[in-house]
Amino acid sequence: MVNEDISKPGDTGQPLDHEDRVLRLGLIPSDLNKGFVSANVFSLSTEEKQTPPHWLSVWQESLTTDEQAYAMATNKNRRLVIRLTVHDIRGIRIGSAGEQPLLDVVWDRLKYVWDDGGKLNADAPAGAAGHCGIIGLQDIHRKQLRKRLADLASQPGSWWVLIERVS
Repeated sequence: MVNEDISKPGDTGQPLDHEDRVLRLGLIPSDLNKGFVSANVFSLSTEEKQTPPHWLSVWQESLTTDEQAYAMATNKNRRLVIRLTVHDIRGIRIGSAGEQPLLDVVWDRLKYVWDDGGKLNADAPAGAAGHCGIIGLQDIHRKQLRKRLADLASQPGSWWVLIERVS
């Protein structure tokens, strides 16, 4: 169950709180049984590459459950759920990039979810207010950044697989 009072979505581009947790849906890699999440889970999808501003789609966990995110997913094969903290994502550093954070997590108000006055549409899918994006993965260091995200995601308790329900 999602507690709508924990976090309110910010405006598009506004950073999430440092303590927030986000969910990413990904394809289940063939070697997942070894306990490692593939860096490919953090590659931008075709849709994410074609739609500016080219953010990796994630969902703020206090506003969107894993099943709500899955219900809105366009690719129903994305059943691997990864949970990361914004603090850990921002903490990723790459060699010569030094102390400057390369990644951030920002709100992404989906246009079909919000009306012109900034109110949630009555017919918005459950959990849609929690949409966010990880920015910075188009950087020169993108392969290393995806690998570091995969390392975080491979920690015990950071991922699980949604089970398909038979209706």
